[in-house]
Amino acid sequence: MSFVMYSTPWCGYCKRLKSQLADL
Repeated sequence: MSFVMYSTPWCGYCKRLKSQLADL
């Protein structure tokens, strides 16, 4: 079901969060 969450309009927020985590 995660893939559904990441395909939503607010996916940009997920990407930002993921990039931030990856930066760590």
